[in-house]
Amino acid sequence: RKQQTARRNGCIAPDASEPGHMAMETANNKSSGNLGFENDLCRAAEAPRFNLAAAEYQRVESLRQTLADREAALGPDHPDVAWAAFELAIHSRWLKPDGPARAEALLRRAIDIYERTSGPHSIFLLVPLKCLGSVYSQRKEHAEAVTAYRRALAIQDAAEFDSLNDELVVDLGDVCSKQGRFFEAAEYYERALL
Repeated sequence: RKQQTARRNGCIAPDASEPGHMAMETANNKSSGNLGFENDLCRAAEAPRFNLAAAEYQRVESLRQTLADREAALGPDHPDVAWAAFELAIHSRWLKPDGPARAEALLRRAIDIYERTSGPHSIFLLVPLKCLGSVYSQRKEHAEAVTAYRRALAIQDAAEFDSLNDELVVDLGDVCSKQGRFFEAAEYYERALL
């Protein structure tokens, strides 16, 4: 509804990619005599999205700096570096246009560090593997998503650690369903209910 109001009042669509386009549109509205209430509606419809995006970009830059600082202080193979890479991946994955690709590289780096420092079946791999599966699913690479989710589930089952169990099996069910493997998906969904 806010988007429709914004379009009706002369604002450009929310998916505009030019930085600072709100300032240009505001200037255009002023020059055409379109002042006041309509302009406030435009700003109200757009402001939260831009503030959130700006805050997220600032957060990503802060996390990049944290990763660089930890790597410089602790070396490239320290578990704290893996955690910093993981956090940066989580926040980077939604940024356009190459967020998912960057997130995948960062998650693979975190997984590699955890495998070297804690072993291939470490519980520390659980969340990065689940997130890697989610990135693959986001990019519609379902076979890779299933592989990552299954590995995370195997680690979780071996450790008898069930905090993510429902989420993992539902995610596996979702991906299997998208692949048309409905019986396998139903088994995962049923397991989530138990």
